[in-house]
Amino acid sequence: MIKRLINDRRGIALAYPFLFLILISCSALVLDIGRAHMVQSKMQLIDDSSALAGAMTADVERTVEYQTETKDGVIVIKEIPGETKIKINPEEAHKAARKAEQANGGVSDFWSKVMGKYVVHKNGQYLDSNETGWAGQVSGETEYYTETRTRLAPGLLKFIGNDGIEVYTNGTAEAYIDQPIE
Repeated sequence: MIKRLINDRRGIALAYPFLFLILISCSALVLDIGRAHMVQSKMQLIDDSSALAGAMTADVERTVEYQTETKDGVIVIKEIPGETKIKINPEEAHKAARKAEQANGGVSDFWSKVMGKYVVHKNGQYLDSNETGWAGQVSGETEYYTETRTRLAPGLLKFIGNDGIEVYTNGTAEAYIDQPIE
């Protein structure tokens, strides 16, 4: 009896369409996830480059004190190096960061063609959790922070009515002095 059940092939033709459907669905899901990773790596490049561009606009302020002495009727002025500070100008940083964002694929141009979901550009504040777009801000005296957020609903996810995959990246760059300024 067991041998007869093993050799029975009558219902196998019904399983092939279901197996084919499962195979196609898994393939489409793999493509959707792969596309989300591709989008995320592109967005990370944009965030990193725009954060670096914003941080590179930092100004170096160096305080100098002068001390005067009189020796044998001659006034001698000595320069005493003071503190060196780095400070990022927010307006210049935003301008440079936006320029870098556009130069690296221009999220606003590229992603709006791909999905039409990239709508906000903010300077000086974070993105809200429901917003999609790019934002950049000075997060400290020497740091510039950027973030990008979008929603992808490609292929299978769109077909089954899913809202999509949220893709979020951020980047931070810090300006510093490598060598003392003389």
